[in-house]
Amino acid sequence: MKKLATVLLAAAALFSACGAAPDTTPLATPTPDPAAAAEPTPEPQNGEFYALNGFDAAFNSGDAYYEFCRRLDYCLLLKIDYATATQTVCCEIPGCTHDTEDCPAYFPGEASYYIPFTAQGQLYVLNRPVYLGDETLTWEEYYEQSVAPQLVDPDASFSGMTQQEIENFYHGLWQQLTTPMRLYTVNPAGSNTYLDLPKECRKDMINFCDGSSLYTMSTVGSQNQNTEIHRIALADGSVETLPLEPTEEWKGVYDGALLTMRYITDAPLPEDWEQYMAAIQSATVEFDRYDPRTGERRKLAERPFDDKERFNNGYYGTHNGKLYFGEWGTDENPRNRLIECDPADGSTVTVWDTTPDNTLSPSYYDWGNSLPPCDHSTETLDMAFRRQRFVRK
Repeated sequence: MKKLATVLLAAAALFSACGAAPDTTPLATPTPDPAAAAEPTPEPQNGEFYALNGFDAAFNSGDAYYEFCRRLDYCLLLKIDYATATQTVCCEIPGCTHDTEDCPAYFPGEASYYIPFTAQGQLYVLNRPVYLGDETLTWEEYYEQSVAPQLVDPDASFSGMTQQEIENFYHGLWQQLTTPMRLYTVNPAGSNTYLDLPKECRKDMINFCDGSSLYTMSTVGSQNQNTEIHRIALADGSVETLPLEPTEEWKGVYDGALLTMRYITDAPLPEDWEQYMAAIQSATVEFDRYDPRTGERRKLAERPFDDKERFNNGYYGTHNGKLYFGEWGTDENPRNRLIECDPADGSTVTVWDTTPDNTLSPSYYDWGNSLPPCDHSTETLDMAFRRQRFVRK
């Protein structure tokens, strides 16, 4: 981890402008080194699930870190190579200035709507759709709604920018808004190719990959009682719908498959909100290892319903194959209990009733990309158990 932090800090210093105001100065590409191009192809991911980062527009492949650098009306895909501690634009075209769509690292609009990732050695970028309407949003309509008001009374974020620069900024956003849910296959040495994905996946949460497919989750029902998984093949963009149990949602990865949480009740949950909330008070919350590719399901742990932690029922993460949960006390009986559940023998152990001194309480975080096959929740717990100074990521 210290090595990774050192590499990231070095790269951050090199490209510090990426976190600041948009910079329109192009980045030149040096002529590629033939020796460097002869590196061996990375090994496949062996079908294990790993998480994608839908928040930070970044991905850790294990040997490199991919992220986007913001420009005025577009962003550039960058790569940090851990072995050489260098950051470069994901473009190997000699003489490319990286400021037109001819550059494979060029993507219009905001970086936050792109998800970079690798699968079996291939680099991909997924464009998450923002505009979900069925009608076409023309540039003229978007200009009238969003651009014209800013030209009359610009936000503080546009301070010092000309009207043409503001228009360019919004034109990049419009290009991104009106692009379908699109999967780009990135070719640093030439032109990217892409697949436009079906509309039924536009509102899904895009969280996981297994090296050959993306896995997204959608929820339906007035209280989101029903969920289903869409499996999107990287090869051709075809979509398959896979079932989940009522109320089931994924919370991470476990032993090469998904870790899911669901309510177990004696009767189907009602649609009415108040009745629904009353019914789940007596529910058992089950955590399973579920492989949607085979339908195999194995119970890992079960917990009583925790009204204070409805989102994840106190689940913090995994460590060495064990699941960890938190229990919060009341004003009259304060505590921060950490519970360990071992799926191997079904045992439950209290690790501590109150967080020890000099230890930051673990916190659940399910949106980060993985250091395959672990996730951020696992790393957080690992650090907490060391009971030393904890440095936030």
